[in-house]
Amino acid sequence: MDLLLELCRGGTPAEVRLVEKVFSREALERLASAGLVAVEGGVVKPLACRGGGGRLVFPPAHMGYVVVPWLKKALGASPPLAVADARLKGRLEVEAVYVSDLGEREFYYSPYLGFSVCSVEQCYADILTFGEPGPYLVDLVWSRGLYDVDKVYELAGERGRRILAALVVWDMVLTGRSVSWGRFDPYREEFEEWLDYVAKWATWAILDDGGVDRLSI
Repeated sequence: MDLLLELCRGGTPAEVRLVEKVFSREALERLASAGLVAVEGGVVKPLACRGGGGRLVFPPAHMGYVVVPWLKKALGASPPLAVADARLKGRLEVEAVYVSDLGEREFYYSPYLGFSVCSVEQCYADILTFGEPGPYLVDLVWSRGLYDVDKVYELAGERGRRILAALVVWDMVLTGRSVSWGRFDPYREEFEEWLDYVAKWATWAILDDGGVDRLSI
């Protein structure tokens, strides 16, 4: 089923814009095929109630959140990732990271979606720290003016800070300039092991069209 087409038929313009902003069509279809959302009356509704065997689809609002890639420059879609209170371990249907420091994270309840989501900065801090960040490095490169880089650095774990530092250093290596990457010092991090990874995923996004061929990278 084409979920966005169904939304456009029955949802209000504001509802359609909100859903398209939060989830790509591919992500919505993946959520639906996994049984995590349903379309009723043209509105996407999360199935956030208890699943089989007493398991939860998404964490309760005060015990976790779903990581939403807000900037959406990356191509494709990834399975939903939840960050949840360690006490929920083994009780969630979606892939989850379990933590004990929820009070230090930036997230809020979305009454429309029916579950909690995190801020832009928390989202990318979590992707860098826990997820497969490669596809989303283009989000960070092309949308620097839409988020607080220093906040991402602050919210990220050790792995996330190192990958972000490697991205900043690789940008400077390719362009010969430092461009709006915040105030944090990337050279404080041990980023060297991530340079090849960043080069693989982000070189094309950093350089202008044709730049990759010119430099034979």
